Amino acid sequence: MKILMPVLHYHPVIGGFEIFIKTVCEKLSKTDDIFVVTGKVASCPRKEKKQGLRIYRNASLYELKDYSYSSYIYILTMIPFLFLYSWFLIKKEKIEVLHAQGFFSGVICLLLKKVTGVPYVLTIQSADFTIYHSEIKFNAVVHWQSALEKKVYKEAKICHAVSFDLQKHFANQGRSDAAMIPNGVETDIFTPIDSEKKEQVRKKLNVTTRYFVSCLSRLQEKNGTHTLVEAMAVLAKKRKDISCYIIGDGVERQRIEQLIKEHSLEDSVFLVGHILHNEVGEYIAASDVFVRPSLAEGFGIVYIEAMACDVPIIATPVGGIVDFLKDEETGLFCEVENPQDLADKIEKLVDNKELAKKIVINSRNMIEKQYSWDSITKEVGTLYEKAVK
Repeated sequence: MKILMPVLHYHPVIGGFEIFIKTVCEKLSKTDDIFVVTGKVASCPRKEKKQGLRIYRNASLYELKDYSYSSYIYILTMIPFLFLYSWFLIKKEKIEVLHAQGFFSGVICLLLKKVTGVPYVLTIQSADFTIYHSEIKFNAVVHWQSALEKKVYKEAKICHAVSFDLQKHFANQGRSDAAMIPNGVETDIFTPIDSEKKEQVRKKLNVTTRYFVSCLSRLQEKNGTHTLVEAMAVLAKKRKDISCYIIGDGVERQRIEQLIKEHSLEDSVFLVGHILHNEVGEYIAASDVFVRPSLAEGFGIVYIEAMACDVPIIATPVGGIVDFLKDEETGLFCEVENPQDLADKIEKLVDNKELAKKIVINSRNMIEKQYSWDSITKEVGTLYEKAVK
């Protein structure tokens, strides 16, 4: 089968969508012909081929230089190039099915369906546009986006959600037939490490405290890193044995740096910046607790990645997180934007070794049973087969 994915971002750009797309493409390319069309990315080849996978990184006016953030100028100027190049490939390669990833990709696939008749599968990994794009304050834009989103959902041959929460979102928009297939975890990257390796990573990070909290996140408001910094300020008032290392970059960096300065946390909260995806697992595995107090999550792949590293997690009860986090069984819940509650939960995990151990064991068992990429990609493959019937 020949499948085309017109997407805004592809590996090495960072994020849950990007991990999903890369893994599905690489695994299914062993049996199918997969074509990915995306924008120009710094330090990446314009064309790339791996088995049955062909990647075209030339469908944009500008070149993406920051793997953690792309501006609206980059995205909006990219859309016509993405559409035209995809149209060309549909005709040239006789593409049988399109796979849209999120709203903008969905709009492109909707247009391609109209002009070529090729059906599309739609995957969503988030739903609340106003939280994920909090910088957009215009009601007219939100209304326009909502109306167009419904059209994209309606025209899709098959809708796919990565969590039960997003499956409900589809149903609320008139697509009660949406499939639910979750994200998986790359256990070759995210895996436990021994005490010697942990010590090496701690030295690399210059960790001097007994415990350290890790957070892997784009620095954007919806991921709640500001709440994590404020929670560390609460902890700093009564203990000096916990530090925090935030891995990732993004538009909120200046705000986070200012918060660290305001609370005099320069010696306990550190912004590590971008780390290559295939190296980041050991940084999480060396930590004592993983935290990301998000305001919204379509699924939350970073949490199961931390679980696979045998690190207990703390998260908020939002979106798809509730599919895999059971309080005091596979992690701890904290309240949204409540620094005091988050500080209490961090303290609880570092002090209660039995609870932390129980959470790690339960999480490991769940990962092995439910979040294997091999079984997940097979299920995605069946969506393509249904779409062309």
